[in-house]
Amino acid sequence: HQSSVLVEGPLDQGHLQTLPGVVGPAMYNIGPLITNPADPHFNCRNVTGTQTFFCVTAPGQNGSGRNLAQGPNFWNLDSGLAKAFKMTERFNLQFRAEFFNVLNHPNFENPRNATGGSPAIVSSNRSNDNFGLTCCSTSALPSSATVSALGEPYRVIQLGLKLNF
Repeated sequence: HQSSVLVEGPLDQGHLQTLPGVVGPAMYNIGPLITNPADPHFNCRNVTGTQTFFCVTAPGQNGSGRNLAQGPNFWNLDSGLAKAFKMTERFNLQFRAEFFNVLNHPNFENPRNATGGSPAIVSSNRSNDNFGLTCCSTSALPSSATVSALGEPYRVIQLGLKLNF
């Protein structure tokens, strides 16, 4: 059984932060699962320092819905340079330099794509330590993914020559 979490309290939008024992930044720092049935937030995890609780939904219950959490900011700058050289009346040579993520800015995966922790902010009938933890790794930019099938989350430089005749 897996569904969207039930959010109790005002939704904290989270922010990128470094947490001990987590590879890469995380959007939320969450406390342990509350297992005391007398606690009004039974089966929930508190987002540390906030009034937000991510709760495991009861069987048959829907969570708070889709797309309720936003991911980290995304910023990218690609650039290219080209220079044409006339070799003869019939032959031209073009040199191209293309730069993807020129400033080498880290862009982190959205919670739904997270490679560590939970792939989404979902509840599970298993109370594992990753529930609500949207650990992020850097994402491959669409422009660099065309250079390498795997894509790279860092600066990519591509050089090329083109002979026109």
